[in-house]
Amino acid sequence: MLVPVNVCAIILRINKVHTHLCFAGRCNLLFVEIETDEGISGVGEASLEGKSASVASAVQELSRGLIGEDPLRIESHWQTMYRGGFWRGGVIQCSAISGIDQALWDITRAPGREGAGQGKGVHPCERRG
Repeated sequence: MLVPVNVCAIILRINKVHTHLCFAGRCNLLFVEIETDEGISGVGEASLEGKSASVASAVQELSRGLIGEDPLRIESHWQTMYRGGFWRGGVIQCSAISGIDQALWDITRAPGREGAGQGKGVHPCERRG
């Protein structure tokens, strides 16, 4: 007899958000790495020519709201990062959000993470309506 597994019982949590700055000749490349409590990590690229330190700072500011959260709720995180503050950001904030967004999508593509709703940005426990 098969016993149904509660998909919602296995929820990842974001532990750390790192930025990695790499010199690539003409410009610097900024990578965002997000680690989960299960050891899964995702990487995104958040480069903005001439503004690498500013984007890295923006990533660290935005990451404060991500620690302890479920990395699979990508659209919810995006909305919170983009619309959550009183002032909307420009290219620096959007570059930071882009790198974080890519890293979160990378986590959904990790081996063993495919399943109901995975890879579509919708957590399997969220209501669809």
